[in-house]
Amino acid sequence: MTDPDALGILIRASRLDKGLSLGQLASAVGRSSSSVRRWERGETAPSADVVSDLAGVLGLDEEELVAMVAAAHPHAMASTPTVASGDDADETPQAPVATQGVRTTIEDEDVVAGVASYFDTPAPVQPPPAQPQPSRYSRVSSAVWGRRDSWIGWVRGFLTLLALFFLFMGLMWALGELLAALKEVLGSFSTGG
Repeated sequence: MTDPDALGILIRASRLDKGLSLGQLASAVGRSSSSVRRWERGETAPSADVVSDLAGVLGLDEEELVAMVAAAHPHAMASTPTVASGDDADETPQAPVATQGVRTTIEDEDVVAGVASYFDTPAPVQPPPAQPQPSRYSRVSSAVWGRRDSWIGWVRGFLTLLALFFLFMGLMWALGELLAALKEVLGSFSTGG
């Protein structure tokens, strides 16, 4: 593990231990959440004036954090002028990114934040606490006697009962016809006809 990775892991672990989101930590130290995200990934380092605020918010030893920043990004603690860009004016710039032999730099913070958020790994989601399941009796009684929220439920219930009534009447008629036919068949055997 390289020093930039160790610094980023320390910042992320300390932030999560304190229960802070990226935005909460960023506002506590006066930077944007994309800046904090870049620190956690080891892409950039916090500037010298942010290190003391960062150490205070995360509960880290300031001297140890300064030493890690200096080891991870030697130019971060140097007294060289920095390039101002938005609310990260004190941010220590990194070397340009090399892409297939062409050196480019990304200066638009919204683009960097969008790309960075695409590659973020989501925090583990805690399952909600288990809710007690209602008993079978309570589910049935609430379905039968429970409060209806709208008149449509009553209409649907009435139409369902009406359909069940007609089905029951049709079944009774069919059973009557079946019994009559069976009686006729049995009657034909006894008369021999």
